[in-house]
Amino acid sequence: MSGIKSQPGIYVAAAFLATGMWGFFSIPLRSLMGFSSEVILCYRILVSMLLLVSFQVLFNRKTVVSDWQRFRALDKTESRRWIRMSLFCSILITLNWYSYIFVINHINIQSGAFAYMVCPLLTALFAFIFLKEHLGKLQKWALILALLALMLLATRYFIDVLWSFFIAIWYAVYLVVQKISPPIEKGLFLTVQLLISFIFTIPYYILGKPGIPADPHFWWIILLISLVFTVIPLYLSLFSLQAISSTTMGIILYFNPLVSFAVAIFYFHESLNYFKLSSYILVLIAVILFNWMNFSRRGKIQTA
Repeated sequence: MSGIKSQPGIYVAAAFLATGMWGFFSIPLRSLMGFSSEVILCYRILVSMLLLVSFQVLFNRKTVVSDWQRFRALDKTESRRWIRMSLFCSILITLNWYSYIFVINHINIQSGAFAYMVCPLLTALFAFIFLKEHLGKLQKWALILALLALMLLATRYFIDVLWSFFIAIWYAVYLVVQKISPPIEKGLFLTVQLLISFIFTIPYYILGKPGIPADPHFWWIILLISLVFTVIPLYLSLFSLQAISSTTMGIILYFNPLVSFAVAIFYFHESLNYFKLSSYILVLIAVILFNWMNFSRRGKIQTA
Protein backbone atom coordinates (compact mmCIF):
# COMPACT_ATOMS: atom_id res chain seq x y z
CA MET A 1 0.00 0.00 0.00
CA SER A 2 2.98 2.30 0.54
CA GLY A 3 3.64 2.37 -3.22
CA ILE A 4 0.05 3.44 -3.81
CA LYS A 5 0.32 6.20 -1.26
CA SER A 6 3.51 7.54 -2.78
CA GLN A 7 1.84 7.79 -6.22
CA PRO A 8 -1.80 8.70 -5.54
CA GLY A 9 -2.39 10.38 -8.94
CA ILE A 10 -4.83 7.76 -10.23
CA TYR A 11 -6.82 7.93 -6.99
CA VAL A 12 -6.96 11.73 -7.05
CA ALA A 13 -8.10 11.53 -10.69
CA ALA A 14 -10.83 9.07 -9.67
CA ALA A 15 -12.00 11.45 -6.94
CA PHE A 16 -12.13 14.40 -9.35
CA LEU A 17 -13.93 12.27 -11.96
CA ALA A 18 -16.56 11.20 -9.41
CA THR A 19 -17.26 14.73 -8.22
CA GLY A 20 -17.17 16.07 -11.78
CA MET A 21 -19.76 13.51 -12.88
CA TRP A 22 -22.06 14.58 -10.05
CA GLY A 23 -21.61 18.18 -11.19
CA PHE A 24 -23.18 17.34 -14.58
CA PHE A 25 -26.13 15.49 -13.01
CA SER A 26 -28.55 18.36 -13.68
CA ILE A 27 -28.31 17.87 -17.49
CA PRO A 28 -30.03 14.44 -17.69
CA LEU A 29 -32.28 15.32 -14.77
CA ARG A 30 -33.61 18.41 -16.55
CA SER A 31 -34.56 16.26 -19.54
CA LEU A 32 -37.16 14.58 -17.28
CA MET A 33 -38.95 17.80 -16.36
CA GLY A 34 -42.16 16.40 -17.88
CA PHE A 35 -42.32 13.76 -15.14
CA SER A 36 -43.12 14.38 -11.48
CA SER A 37 -40.31 14.36 -8.90
CA GLU A 38 -41.98 11.40 -7.18
CA VAL A 39 -41.89 9.27 -10.34
CA ILE A 40 -38.23 10.13 -11.00
CA LEU A 41 -37.33 9.38 -7.37
CA CYS A 42 -39.14 6.02 -7.27
CA TYR A 43 -37.55 4.70 -10.42
CA ARG A 44 -34.10 6.09 -9.60
CA ILE A 45 -34.26 4.18 -6.31
CA LEU A 46 -35.51 1.02 -8.05
CA VAL A 47 -32.94 0.97 -10.86
CA SER A 48 -30.02 2.06 -8.63
CA MET A 49 -30.95 -0.63 -6.12
CA LEU A 50 -31.08 -3.32 -8.84
CA LEU A 51 -27.69 -2.23 -10.21
CA LEU A 52 -26.08 -2.23 -6.75
CA VAL A 53 -27.59 -5.61 -5.81
CA SER A 54 -26.36 -7.07 -9.12
CA PHE A 55 -22.87 -5.70 -8.46
CA GLN A 56 -22.80 -7.16 -4.93
CA VAL A 57 -23.97 -10.58 -6.14
CA LEU A 58 -21.64 -10.74 -9.14
CA PHE A 59 -18.45 -9.10 -7.83
CA ASN A 60 -18.63 -8.65 -4.06
CA ARG A 61 -20.04 -11.92 -2.69
CA LYS A 62 -17.16 -12.56 -0.27
CA THR A 63 -17.66 -9.17 1.39
CA VAL A 64 -21.43 -9.71 1.55
CA VAL A 65 -20.98 -13.10 3.24
CA SER A 66 -18.35 -11.87 5.73
CA ASP A 67 -20.38 -8.78 6.66
CA TRP A 68 -23.53 -10.88 7.06
CA GLN A 69 -21.65 -13.23 9.40
CA ARG A 70 -20.35 -10.22 11.32
CA PHE A 71 -23.91 -8.90 11.66
CA ARG A 72 -25.23 -12.27 12.91
CA ALA A 73 -22.46 -12.36 15.54
CA LEU A 74 -23.59 -9.05 17.05
CA ASP A 75 -25.61 -9.02 20.27
CA LYS A 76 -29.25 -7.86 20.17
CA THR A 77 -28.49 -4.33 21.31
CA GLU A 78 -25.83 -3.79 18.66
CA SER A 79 -27.83 -5.44 15.85
CA ARG A 80 -30.88 -3.28 16.66
CA ARG A 81 -28.64 -0.21 16.61
CA TRP A 82 -27.36 -1.25 13.16
CA ILE A 83 -30.94 -1.71 11.88
CA ARG A 84 -32.05 1.68 13.29
CA MET A 85 -29.05 3.36 11.68
CA SER A 86 -29.79 1.72 8.32
CA LEU A 87 -33.43 2.85 8.50
CA PHE A 88 -32.40 6.39 9.43
CA CYS A 89 -29.83 6.59 6.62
CA SER A 90 -32.42 5.30 4.13
CA ILE A 91 -34.84 8.06 5.13
CA LEU A 92 -32.11 10.71 4.88
CA ILE A 93 -30.85 9.64 1.44
CA THR A 94 -34.41 9.41 0.11
CA LEU A 95 -35.22 12.92 1.35
CA ASN A 96 -31.94 14.23 -0.09
CA TRP A 97 -32.59 12.67 -3.50
CA TYR A 98 -36.18 13.92 -3.62
CA SER A 99 -35.33 17.48 -2.61
CA TYR A 100 -32.48 17.64 -5.15
CA ILE A 101 -34.68 16.33 -7.97
CA PHE A 102 -37.43 18.82 -7.07
CA VAL A 103 -35.03 21.77 -6.86
CA ILE A 104 -33.29 21.05 -10.19
CA ASN A 105 -36.56 20.63 -12.09
CA HIS A 106 -38.79 23.15 -10.30
CA ILE A 107 -36.59 25.81 -8.64
CA ASN A 108 -33.19 26.30 -10.32
CA ILE A 109 -29.86 24.54 -10.73
CA GLN A 110 -27.92 27.20 -8.82
CA SER A 111 -29.87 26.31 -5.65
CA GLY A 112 -28.82 22.67 -6.03
CA ALA A 113 -25.18 23.67 -6.54
CA PHE A 114 -25.32 26.09 -3.62
CA ALA A 115 -26.61 23.31 -1.36
CA TYR A 116 -23.54 21.16 -2.01
CA MET A 117 -21.22 24.10 -1.39
CA VAL A 118 -22.82 24.64 2.02
CA CYS A 119 -23.21 20.94 2.84
CA PRO A 120 -19.60 20.20 3.95
CA LEU A 121 -19.73 23.20 6.28
CA LEU A 122 -23.00 21.95 7.80
CA THR A 123 -21.49 18.48 8.12
CA ALA A 124 -18.56 19.91 10.09
CA LEU A 125 -20.94 21.90 12.29
CA PHE A 126 -23.07 18.84 13.10
CA ALA A 127 -19.97 16.74 13.74
CA PHE A 128 -18.78 19.46 16.15
CA ILE A 129 -22.16 19.54 17.95
CA PHE A 130 -23.04 15.84 18.06
CA LEU A 131 -19.71 14.00 17.73
CA LYS A 132 -17.64 16.60 19.63
CA GLU A 133 -15.14 16.85 16.76
CA HIS A 134 -12.66 19.70 17.09
CA LEU A 135 -13.13 22.97 15.22
CA GLY A 136 -10.38 25.59 15.14
CA LYS A 137 -11.02 29.28 15.66
CA LEU A 138 -10.64 30.02 11.93
CA GLN A 139 -13.13 27.27 11.10
CA LYS A 140 -15.69 28.70 13.53
CA TRP A 141 -15.36 32.13 11.91
CA ALA A 142 -15.78 30.48 8.51
CA LEU A 143 -19.06 28.90 9.67
CA ILE A 144 -20.29 32.28 10.94
CA LEU A 145 -19.41 33.88 7.59
CA ALA A 146 -21.29 31.13 5.71
CA LEU A 147 -24.33 31.65 7.96
CA LEU A 148 -24.26 35.39 7.23
CA ALA A 149 -24.09 34.66 3.50
CA LEU A 150 -27.11 32.35 3.79
CA MET A 151 -29.06 35.00 5.70
CA LEU A 152 -28.11 37.64 3.13
CA LEU A 153 -29.24 35.50 0.21
CA ALA A 154 -32.47 34.57 2.04
CA THR A 155 -33.52 38.23 2.25
CA ARG A 156 -34.26 38.13 -1.50
CA TYR A 157 -34.39 34.44 -2.39
CA PHE A 158 -35.94 32.83 0.67
CA ILE A 159 -37.54 29.86 -1.13
CA ASP A 160 -34.33 29.10 -3.03
CA VAL A 161 -32.28 29.18 0.17
CA LEU A 162 -34.87 27.10 2.03
CA TRP A 163 -34.71 24.32 -0.58
CA SER A 164 -30.90 24.52 -0.70
CA PHE A 165 -30.94 24.10 3.07
CA PHE A 166 -33.22 21.04 2.79
CA ILE A 167 -30.84 19.37 0.32
CA ALA A 168 -27.79 20.22 2.41
CA ILE A 169 -29.17 19.30 5.83
CA TRP A 170 -30.40 15.83 4.82
CA TYR A 171 -27.03 14.99 3.28
CA ALA A 172 -25.02 16.62 6.07
CA VAL A 173 -26.81 14.55 8.72
CA TYR A 174 -26.40 11.49 6.50
CA LEU A 175 -22.62 12.04 6.34
CA VAL A 176 -22.38 12.52 10.11
CA VAL A 177 -24.28 9.27 10.69
CA GLN A 178 -21.90 7.56 8.25
CA LYS A 179 -19.05 8.46 10.60
CA ILE A 180 -20.56 6.15 13.22
CA SER A 181 -21.95 3.59 10.77
CA PRO A 182 -21.39 -0.16 11.22
CA PRO A 183 -17.97 -1.46 10.15
CA ILE A 184 -19.14 -2.83 6.79
CA GLU A 185 -18.12 -1.97 3.24
CA LYS A 186 -19.64 1.40 2.27
CA GLY A 187 -20.99 0.24 -1.09
CA LEU A 188 -22.74 -2.68 0.61
CA PHE A 189 -24.15 -0.35 3.28
CA LEU A 190 -25.59 1.90 0.55
CA THR A 191 -27.10 -1.18 -1.13
CA VAL A 192 -28.87 -2.05 2.12
CA GLN A 193 -30.10 1.55 2.43
CA LEU A 194 -31.53 1.54 -1.09
CA LEU A 195 -33.22 -1.81 -0.47
CA ILE A 196 -34.92 -0.22 2.54
CA SER A 197 -35.76 2.91 0.51
CA PHE A 198 -37.35 0.69 -2.12
CA ILE A 199 -39.42 -1.04 0.56
CA PHE A 200 -40.62 2.41 1.67
CA THR A 201 -41.81 3.11 -1.89
CA ILE A 202 -43.64 -0.22 -2.39
CA PRO A 203 -47.02 1.18 -1.15
CA TYR A 204 -46.59 3.99 -3.67
CA TYR A 205 -46.19 1.43 -6.48
CA ILE A 206 -49.13 -0.67 -5.23
CA LEU A 207 -51.42 2.36 -5.18
CA GLY A 208 -50.39 2.96 -8.77
CA LYS A 209 -49.53 6.62 -8.23
CA PRO A 210 -46.22 6.68 -10.06
CA GLY A 211 -47.52 4.56 -12.92
CA ILE A 212 -45.15 2.89 -15.37
CA PRO A 213 -43.85 5.45 -17.88
CA ALA A 214 -44.17 4.19 -21.45
CA ASP A 215 -41.69 6.67 -22.91
CA PRO A 216 -38.39 4.85 -23.73
CA HIS A 217 -36.55 8.17 -23.22
CA PHE A 218 -37.55 8.09 -19.53
CA TRP A 219 -36.02 4.65 -19.03
CA TRP A 220 -32.79 5.51 -20.86
CA ILE A 221 -32.34 8.62 -18.72
CA ILE A 222 -33.19 6.77 -15.47
CA LEU A 223 -30.63 4.08 -16.39
CA LEU A 224 -28.09 6.81 -17.18
CA ILE A 225 -28.79 8.57 -13.86
CA SER A 226 -28.61 5.33 -11.88
CA LEU A 227 -25.44 4.05 -13.52
CA VAL A 228 -23.40 7.13 -14.47
CA PHE A 229 -24.55 9.52 -11.75
CA THR A 230 -25.10 7.10 -8.85
CA VAL A 231 -23.27 3.76 -8.96
CA ILE A 232 -20.10 4.63 -10.93
CA PRO A 233 -19.20 7.85 -9.03
CA LEU A 234 -19.95 6.06 -5.74
CA TYR A 235 -17.39 3.37 -6.48
CA LEU A 236 -14.90 5.85 -7.92
CA SER A 237 -15.06 7.81 -4.64
CA LEU A 238 -14.70 4.62 -2.58
CA PHE A 239 -11.74 3.59 -4.79
CA SER A 240 -10.08 6.99 -4.32
CA LEU A 241 -10.39 6.77 -0.53
CA GLN A 242 -8.07 3.74 -0.56
CA ALA A 243 -5.08 6.04 -1.09
CA ILE A 244 -6.10 9.62 -0.28
CA SER A 245 -7.32 10.93 3.05
CA SER A 246 -10.93 11.85 3.76
CA THR A 247 -9.69 15.42 4.33
CA THR A 248 -8.30 15.59 0.78
CA MET A 249 -11.49 13.99 -0.51
CA GLY A 250 -13.51 16.60 1.35
CA ILE A 251 -11.65 19.38 -0.49
CA ILE A 252 -12.04 17.66 -3.88
CA LEU A 253 -15.81 17.38 -3.28
CA TYR A 254 -16.06 21.15 -3.75
CA PHE A 255 -15.38 20.51 -7.44
CA ASN A 256 -19.00 19.24 -7.66
CA PRO A 257 -20.78 22.57 -6.93
CA LEU A 258 -18.27 24.51 -9.04
CA VAL A 259 -19.09 22.30 -12.04
CA SER A 260 -22.82 22.57 -11.22
CA PHE A 261 -22.64 26.38 -11.16
CA ALA A 262 -20.83 26.36 -14.52
CA VAL A 263 -23.51 24.08 -16.00
CA ALA A 264 -26.29 26.32 -14.62
CA ILE A 265 -24.81 29.54 -16.02
CA PHE A 266 -23.15 28.48 -19.28
CA TYR A 267 -25.31 25.51 -20.36
CA PHE A 268 -28.76 26.40 -19.04
CA HIS A 269 -28.13 30.18 -19.12
CA GLU A 270 -29.54 30.83 -15.65
CA SER A 271 -29.28 34.47 -14.64
CA LEU A 272 -26.68 35.48 -12.06
CA ASN A 273 -27.03 38.97 -10.61
CA TYR A 274 -24.55 40.80 -8.41
CA PHE A 275 -26.56 40.07 -5.25
CA LYS A 276 -26.43 36.29 -5.80
CA LEU A 277 -22.83 36.45 -6.91
CA SER A 278 -21.85 38.35 -3.74
CA SER A 279 -23.53 35.72 -1.54
CA TYR A 280 -21.88 32.87 -3.43
CA ILE A 281 -18.47 34.54 -3.13
CA LEU A 282 -18.96 34.93 0.64
CA VAL A 283 -19.66 31.20 0.94
CA LEU A 284 -16.65 30.43 -1.24
CA ILE A 285 -14.47 32.58 1.04
CA ALA A 286 -15.93 30.70 4.03
CA VAL A 287 -15.05 27.39 2.35
CA ILE A 288 -11.46 28.53 1.72
CA LEU A 289 -11.09 29.77 5.31
CA PHE A 290 -12.56 26.57 6.70
CA ASN A 291 -10.10 24.43 4.72
CA TRP A 292 -7.17 26.82 4.91
CA MET A 293 -4.95 24.51 6.95
CA ASN A 294 -5.67 21.63 4.57
CA PHE A 295 -4.96 23.81 1.51
CA SER A 296 -1.69 25.11 2.91
CA ARG A 297 -0.37 21.96 4.60
CA ARG A 298 2.89 21.47 2.70
CA GLY A 299 0.98 22.07 -0.56
CA LYS A 300 0.66 18.29 -1.04
CA ILE A 301 -2.12 15.78 -1.46
CA GLN A 302 -2.57 13.91 1.79
CA THR A 303 -2.62 10.14 1.54
CA ALA A 304 -4.72 7.85 3.66
